[in-house]
Amino acid sequence: MLRRARLTLLALVLSLLVLASIGASAGPGGRGSDRIAVVRGSSMEPILHTGDIVFLVHKDPGSIKVGDVVVYREGATFIIHRVVYKYRYADRWCYVVWGDNNPIPDPGDPMECGVVSVVNPATHEVLTGVSGIPYSWIVGVVYTVHGSILKIPYLGGLALLAR
Repeated sequence: MLRRARLTLLALVLSLLVLASIGASAGPGGRGSDRIAVVRGSSMEPILHTGDIVFLVHKDPGSIKVGDVVVYREGATFIIHRVVYKYRYADRWCYVVWGDNNPIPDPGDPMECGVVSVVNPATHEVLTGVSGIPYSWIVGVVYTVHGSILKIPYLGGLALLAR
């Protein structure tokens, strides 16, 4: 029991050190880690679970890549999903986003981003009439280390309980 408590404490201390180092290592424009987010829901399972804490960084619109996980705001709701396609429409960047555990992509905004055809990553079926979200909706890109999402598993569940 004492060993488990020590390991938990060590994990918390290391997580705080990682958070501090991300904040100190400024990215483009000197912003570093702009925010953290607490995951709620199952749409990104098995990669992300309710209560996971992720770190968000700023990226310019052209540097967001297919495969990046983004947090975007639609009205009062924040959504965390993966970019599966990016394109230019009416001189703006747009991104088709999709929860890893969802059967279809997010609705997007056809007025700002038009409609495109995309390939379903799981079935390789072509979907037509899909719209992306504009860059202006994106709050941040989830920070990764060598392609793996940096997260603190489940710790954010305490914040969700407090709400």
